[in-house]
Amino acid sequence: MDEIHKIRNLESIYKGIPIIAFRWSGQEGWPVQYVSDNIVQLGYTKEDFLSGGLRYIDIVHPDDVGKLVSDVDAFESTDQIYFSDDYRLLSKEGDVIWVNEISLLTENGGDTPFRYEGIILDITDRKMKEIELERSKARIESIFRATPAGIGVVSDRVFAEVNDRFCEMLGYSREELIGLNSRMIYPDDRSYECVGTEKYSQINEMGIGIIETRMVCKNGEVIDVILSSTPIYSESLSEGVTFAVLDITHLKDTERELQKRTEELEQLNSLKDLFSDIIRHDLLNPASAIGAYTQLLEEIEVDEKKLHFLSRISESNASLISLLESASRYEKLNSIKEIEFEKIDIASLFKSTISDLSRQIESKGVTVEFSSEGPCYSCVNPLVSEVFINLLSNAIKYGPENGVISVDIIDDGNVWKVAVADRGNGIDDGHKPFLFDRFKRADKKGIKGTGLGLAIVKRIMGLHGGDYGVADNPEGKGSVFWVTFKK
Repeated sequence: MDEIHKIRNLESIYKGIPIIAFRWSGQEGWPVQYVSDNIVQLGYTKEDFLSGGLRYIDIVHPDDVGKLVSDVDAFESTDQIYFSDDYRLLSKEGDVIWVNEISLLTENGGDTPFRYEGIILDITDRKMKEIELERSKARIESIFRATPAGIGVVSDRVFAEVNDRFCEMLGYSREELIGLNSRMIYPDDRSYECVGTEKYSQINEMGIGIIETRMVCKNGEVIDVILSSTPIYSESLSEGVTFAVLDITHLKDTERELQKRTEELEQLNSLKDLFSDIIRHDLLNPASAIGAYTQLLEEIEVDEKKLHFLSRISESNASLISLLESASRYEKLNSIKEIEFEKIDIASLFKSTISDLSRQIESKGVTVEFSSEGPCYSCVNPLVSEVFINLLSNAIKYGPENGVISVDIIDDGNVWKVAVADRGNGIDDGHKPFLFDRFKRADKKGIKGTGLGLAIVKRIMGLHGGDYGVADNPEGKGSVFWVTFKK
């Protein structure tokens, strides 16, 4: 009984071994003369083959039949004894099994040779891993070829592999780089050593080294690059380091040009500041003195002709002072980057503006109609008083004598809209887009102005993040200038 038990155990082991023995006939289709019992691993029985119902070629994967037959034919024409090949079989359920066949080929003395006592070994797991490895390799090679950056491998600073983009970038062929020291692509020894020292220092500290440097092309041209490197095996730099190179020459050229322009702008800004100082001190003070002396002469002069000329001098000097003061304010506003805000009732602020301009209003016989829905609070800077002064003074200046100016503060959703409407001649549509640019003013014959008032409005509203604009007066002749403030 013990002996029978041992035999059954051996049979069990034998049937579980993934090696199946065959004896094939060399006739067409390779009829099976013998197959081991463990053919059941593929879902078949011995009788399926020995009865002649199945030939060996019938279980070979259709896509591999042609190659296998060709390999066997080629083998039979050699003097070799053992045949070995990898191919696919189909189980009875249709599953694909990769096998390795090793068989001894002998002849029976006739024209038809025998493939004698072969074995097949299930290598599906190994083959699947090989296939996946090949696919991974193909994916990596595809990335290697397609990436717009130069990629490669160096071992002991010698090029072991490079992609096409790297070759194109430097103007070399692959053969001209592989096996050579990477020193050849650097402008000088110092650059080469600095890159190595800094790069490997970063790799040791962070696992990757990224450095900006310069490389020399085959034609002698020097390009700016970002070089990134990391070891293939983190524990051993000697096994090789992968690198990626990105050409940033255009970016660096732009950066250098930008730096040059920045320096030029700084010089121009210094000249602008100097000009502002000249306006505030060297021009404004003499102009004020001219105004004072002209006023004294007007008080003591009795000759009408001379008084007429003195009056013209006084008017021109007043215009000059106004221009200098406006230019000074505009330049001062341009130098402000940030402003502080406080909660202010802009309705009360505009009423104060009306009071401040009362002399101009009275001299032209203008009526100002003010309308608001009570207090209109907004977080603003007191600079907005200059906005209101410019809008109202423009309406006085360009409106008719004894006319009406309407000032409305409107609740417009999440903003207050301050609108100043005059009854003047209006503004052509072609002029409207440029009115808020400095020194741009619609042609108003006989009306004096610097062209800076609305530019000051634009700058102050920009600092507040508010909007501004001009439209035709819907109630008839004239224009409506408006600005908005967040509530």
